[in-house]
Amino acid sequence: MKMNFTVLSGLLQSTRGLLLSGYVAFGLSFMLLLQSNSPGLYRFSALLFCLLLLAAHHYLSIRALFDARLLEALAQSEQPLHEVTADLDQSLIQFKLMPQAKAGRGWTERFQGCIRLLKAQACLLFMQYLALICLAFWTLTINYQAS
Repeated sequence: MKMNFTVLSGLLQSTRGLLLSGYVAFGLSFMLLLQSNSPGLYRFSALLFCLLLLAAHHYLSIRALFDARLLEALAQSEQPLHEVTADLDQSLIQFKLMPQAKAGRGWTERFQGCIRLLKAQACLLFMQYLALICLAFWTLTINYQAS
């Protein structure tokens, strides 16, 4: 079971690369918006959308890194798993990071939640690059029509 903690912790730590890629997508989108000849309201709306995607991506990255560090600490713990789990649940509830109703879940369910978090982050990254591609076509179209 401890190997599951170690493997999933390592996987969740790969979130840094995903986040950096998201920042690249945002930076390129921002540069395209600066070069666009489109009206200000459209540029502002597109920039706001890209910022919201980046903020959501950044939030998920923070959550994934937090989970990675928790899993790493649990893997290194010498206490029995059921005691560590109870302590973890109590701490998360105390700091209002987890609702009381989720206490006592099994580790299979928790691991699946971590994987869903990583998949959600990958989905947001995909959305950022899709927005970049749409902005590129939009900028090319606007600039072509202006000339």
